[in-house]
Amino acid sequence: MRLPLALTGAFFAATLFIAAPAAAGPVQNFSFTGSFTQDDDVQLFNFTVGALSTVTLRSWSYAGGTNAAGETLARDGFDPILALFDSTGAFIDQNDDGNTVPADALSGAEYDVFLEVELDAGTYTVAIM
Repeated sequence: MRLPLALTGAFFAATLFIAAPAAAGPVQNFSFTGSFTQDDDVQLFNFTVGALSTVTLRSWSYAGGTNAAGETLARDGFDPILALFDSTGAFIDQNDDGNTVPADALSGAEYDVFLEVELDAGTYTVAIM
């Protein structure tokens, strides 16, 4: 899904990896890109997990890279935060500045996010801000 690009604002790119148990089927990857128009914008993405699975949420907004759709994303300097919620809106976990992401070539900072969590079958929402 490609969100409308704004003339100003921070660019974001995130990929969602859902690793299902071997008997349940292959890993599914989803990539989302877009931009924010204000510093306090939040974008929500919903996804469903069919069975107990390890889910990885990762961004390429700060240092750039190649997403699950094979798109090469330039570095943009946007320092995202991800938060994960269950179908009732209950907070599960969040990440700000993952420790397993590449450093930005210019700044040396590791400001992209990386969150890996095991989830039961159900519907979830991830917020990128």
